[in-house]
Amino acid sequence: MMYVWGENKFTGYTSYLNIPITKEEASKSLFYAYYTTSTSAFLSNEAWLPVPGVNNAGSANYEAIGIITVDYITYLGTWKYDISLYSFPARTSLTTEVTWDSFRLVVVPIPDTNIFPKSAPAVDFNDYAAVAKYYGLPQ
Repeated sequence: MMYVWGENKFTGYTSYLNIPITKEEASKSLFYAYYTTSTSAFLSNEAWLPVPGVNNAGSANYEAIGIITVDYITYLGTWKYDISLYSFPARTSLTTEVTWDSFRLVVVPIPDTNIFPKSAPAVDFNDYAAVAKYYGLPQ
């Protein structure tokens, strides 16, 4: 499964809301997050960057960290993916505004059997193109 959001401008923290999965599904899934940005000083907005990961917003280096959690604000039983940005390497909340042109959350169900395979999939999860190819997702 893949969920896609459009442009988002934010400073320090944001949430991607209304991920329609149950608690049972969330507890049996892996989550991989990627974004493109036009505010990077060294990457084009065609590059898909992983969360967690380090990037640059013009003059500020930052680290993006994500967590999947229940949306307790609306109590609708939906899930959200929270993103926190920290200046890097200082680890203080980022005060520079960034623009993420697109955000993708890939949800991979874990089967009940063979949870611990003898070998990991031959895919680099830091590379969105490799993940998309492996799971048959759009580029």
